[in-house]
Amino acid sequence: MKKFLILLSVFFIAIITLMPKENLYYTLKNKLKEQRVTINEGHLSDNFISLKGEGISIFYDGIESVNADNFSITAWGIYNKIDVASVGASNDLKKMFGFSA
Repeated sequence: MKKFLILLSVFFIAIITLMPKENLYYTLKNKLKEQRVTINEGHLSDNFISLKGEGISIFYDGIESVNADNFSITAWGIYNKIDVASVGASNDLKKMFGFSA
């Protein structure tokens, strides 16, 4: 039983570290295009446990809506986590609705 648990743990860790995170990200990006949401990122990097990106802009129906400096997506299967830093409305959206936040 102990060997089985060790083998299961090693298998789970191998799946998480070898999972094609960039491919999952681009699949999500293509699914969002069907809903008229476009994501542009400056740089993506895939390390063993997470996918990190910098300079992200989100467009809805061709209008730039949200900007963020960087993000990190960690997928553990059971517990998934998305961290986004410096999120704010884009300049186009601020002008459209007349706010300066």
